[in-house]
Formats: sequence, structure tokens, C-alpha cells
Amino acid sequence: MIINKWLGNWKAINFVALTGLNCLDYLTTKIVLAAGGEEANPLMDYLIVTQGIDHLMLFKIFALGVVLIAIKYMSVKLLLLLNTFYLFVVLWNLMVMSSMGLL
Repeated sequence: MIINKWLGNWKAINFVALTGLNCLDYLTTKIVLAAGGEEANPLMDYLIVTQGIDHLMLFKIFALGVVLIAIKYMSVKLLLLLNTFYLFVVLWNLMVMSSMGLL
């Protein structure tokens, strides 16, 4: 795999995990918003209100592209921190979904 050669095994694994967690964040956020929930992140809320939910995915793709470029210079610890953050975001979204009766 090309990404493994370029980034190294641990960075590649963490980037794939980060991509998956961002996709889960997008999907769970979209479900919560469709059910009448609110976005807790003020920056994302502004983007969703002004541009629509589909632009959230475009923003995430752009952000992942920036991370992919910068990842060569990041430590694995920073990537683990990003993954931990997004894991908690997804877990929070799942808790909100559960409290709304969506799970």
C-alpha cells in the first residue's frame, strides 16, 4: 500500500482510523440533526446553518486532506490524540442518539 510506504505503518493505521472516525462523526451528526438535535460545536454549527449539512462532509474531506499532508511531520502521539478526540465525539453522538430514542 502506497500510504504505508509514505507514512509508515503506525501513521497509516492512525490515518485510516481518523478517516473512519470522521465518517462516523458525519453520519451520527447528520442523524441527530435530522431528528431535531443541535450541533454542539459552534464552528460546525455556523457551517451547517450557513452552508447546509452536506458542506460538513466537504469540510471534513478538506481537513483530512490537510492532515494527510501534515501527517508526515506529526508524531504518532498527536495522531492518537486526534483519534481519541474523535472517538469521544462519536461516542457523544451515540449517547445523544440513544437519549433521543434513535438507537
